[in-house]
Amino acid sequence: MLMGSSRAVRWPFLVGILSTILGVTLATSNTTNAQQGVATQSQVAPNSPEFAQRVQQQHEALIAAEQQAAQQRVAQRPFPELPPEQEKYLHDLLDYWQQSSDQVKQYVCDFQRFEYDTEIVNYRDPATNQLAAHSIGAGQIRYAAPDRGYFETTGIMDFKAPPQAAGQDADYAQRKTNGPLEKWICDGRNIYEFDFAAKRLYETEIPKSMQGDGLANSPLPFLFGANKALLLDRYWVRVITPEGAINEYWLEAFPKRVEDARHYSKIEIIIAEEDFLPKAMHMYSPQYDPKKNNYGSRYFAFGNRRVNAKSAQLQDFFGIFVRPQTPITGGWKRVTRSALEQQQATRDSLRSQDSARAPKTSVR
Repeated sequence: MLMGSSRAVRWPFLVGILSTILGVTLATSNTTNAQQGVATQSQVAPNSPEFAQRVQQQHEALIAAEQQAAQQRVAQRPFPELPPEQEKYLHDLLDYWQQSSDQVKQYVCDFQRFEYDTEIVNYRDPATNQLAAHSIGAGQIRYAAPDRGYFETTGIMDFKAPPQAAGQDADYAQRKTNGPLEKWICDGRNIYEFDFAAKRLYETEIPKSMQGDGLANSPLPFLFGANKALLLDRYWVRVITPEGAINEYWLEAFPKRVEDARHYSKIEIIIAEEDFLPKAMHMYSPQYDPKKNNYGSRYFAFGNRRVNAKSAQLQDFFGIFVRPQTPITGGWKRVTRSALEQQQATRDSLRSQDSARAPKTSVR
């Protein structure tokens, strides 16, 4: 089931966007340039700006070669070839989804995010065997075609204790905070990420070659449009609508790209028939494996969806996508990152998360 047991996915929301953007950016170089850089470094002084520039170019070229090789490693199909009638049904469904999403010019929704991790919380409801989420977040998402996006988590509740009696809900406590917990903005040219813990506002430029389609590569790829060709190029997809589902279409998508597979092993999407937009999404961690008691995942529920609202309802809609000001109080600083710097930061983040996922003693 979509709301099945799971272990939390521990990666920042922006890692997927930035790693994809920067991967494509750096792929404009090649190993030949790197070799040329090695050959000419000896002709300039080691402490000169020219030498430093050539070292950086060589590093970028090596990263580009690595990125190109990774993109070529396509994952093996995780399920057999679909019968002709199922293949046709899938294509018809994706065609209609694309036609519907192409009509979306403005979009707003509220979300709830349930995070599961048996290493943090391993309590299951005795009646349903449902694993309790270790945290439940809430916030808002906004989108304006073709490439403006806004994501903000305004509150998080943390698991505190199992129910005191049968039939009662588990006890959750509101996480204390003086403001948003997560926030990022994309204005089509730059991505702005607020790091509330470090009091930093990171600004990363989107390469011109990717402006217009950057959100399609976000960690919530199915939420910002549905291009059939791109989806089938990026995922193995099949329809898994269960018996008894009413006014819903369920899809299961497995990543083909190595870069995507680093963030999730598969995604399940529920599309609502009423507006043909995702009403829920379940993202399984790369380590998800029930045999090893690893149920890591994030489940998003998208509610109060509003599409192409009238101008009277959009008074403050577009103002939210403008370049944000650095907060004046509290010691905030704006940090402008180059592609190379952000690539390294993304890799460091991924390494940190991989380390955090090392086996631990379960909390019961």
